[in-house]
Parts: sequence; structure tokens; C-alpha cells
Amino acid sequence: MDLMNGDQFIDPIANLLQFVYIDKFDLPFIWHHRQEQIEPMQMVMFYDAYDLDEKYIHFSKMSKKLISYYESLNIDDIDLSFHLHRARSEQEVTDWMIHLKRLLSNSDQEPSASSSSIRARSRSKLNPDTMLKRYGIDKIANQFGISAVELGRNVRDSYQGIVPQSPAEPPTDIADAFIHQYTQKYEEAKAREDPSALPLPQTLQSADDVLEACRIY
Repeated sequence: MDLMNGDQFIDPIANLLQFVYIDKFDLPFIWHHRQEQIEPMQMVMFYDAYDLDEKYIHFSKMSKKLISYYESLNIDDIDLSFHLHRARSEQEVTDWMIHLKRLLSNSDQEPSASSSSIRARSRSKLNPDTMLKRYGIDKIANQFGISAVELGRNVRDSYQGIVPQSPAEPPTDIADAFIHQYTQKYEEAKAREDPSALPLPQTLQSADDVLEACRIY
């Protein structure tokens, strides 16, 4: 199915979903009696679009349930929160839910309403992009490949237009320099007793970790 060939399918798919979820029409009725609003979709594309939407809705519900469950535990773990927000399949969501339940069953501590617990909840709600920006990943990620917006434009234009540029230095050197500079700034801020000083998490301790974060970002 090719739903990425320009913008011609955006309105037909929007109409299809409106007919299904707002008007409560079944698929055969839509196909036979609302065809002018879903053109130029062919029958296979019509059913594929609906199936993809159903799968997305189910995955979205699972993902929201996972994040809600995590936040209810008051776990102060930015690394874990990052991975939970980045789950991209139903299997990943299921695996992380099992992992959280194991953490809960192995913990002797019960959630409290202390100020530290409240701060933990606040930190856990940071979305992954915000977390990476806190560590400055966004500043070096632009040196590798292209941005999500540029990728979207390439897809729209059949991958013609924006070409990623090779970095001036080897990627590992850039990543190592980032770790060194960040650690130096952190130590200086810590020496000043700056409350906003934030050490690099375990997931950003090596050049490979930083490059993987850039890839995700």
C-alpha cells in the first residue's frame, strides 16, 4: 500500500475515519455509498488504512496504560522513562509492563507523598525529546543525518531534495568530545552547588550511547 505518494490521500483517510468513528458507518456501507469522499483510494488501500488505524489505536492505548502505570510507581529513573516513551511496538510495551511489575514486586518501598516523591513524578513525566535536550543531544544530533522534518519532506518528495551531509570529524570523536565537555561543565556546576546540575545518565556513558541517542532523536 502506498499512502505516502503526495497529499492526495490525507483527506480521503480523514473522511474514512470520520465515517467509522463519528458517523458509525460500517466499511461496506462506506465503500458503496460514500465512495466519492474516499477517492482515489482503491479497495485494498481502503481496508489497509482502516486496519492500520485499528492497530495504532490499540497500540496507543497500551502505551498510555504503560506510562500511566509507570508514573503511579513514583520511580525516579530518567533512563527507564526514556525507554518507556520510546516503545514502538505492542511487544515492547508488553515487555516493559512485565519489567515494571517485576520492579514493583521486588521493591520493599511503598510509594509516599513526600516532596522527593513528587519531584520524582515530575521528572518521570518528561518526554524523551525533552530529556535528550536537557543533556544537549539535540546540539550534536544535527551533525548526523537529517531531521525528522527533513525526512518527512524527503518522503513526500520521493526522497529527492535534502541529502544528509557527512560530519567534519569521525562520529565517535564528536561523541567523545560531547561527553568530555558535558562532564566538565557538570563538575563545574556541581562545584558551584548549582541545583540544576545533572550528570549524564547510564545510557549516555559511551560514544556508542551518544550516537544511538542521536539516531533516536
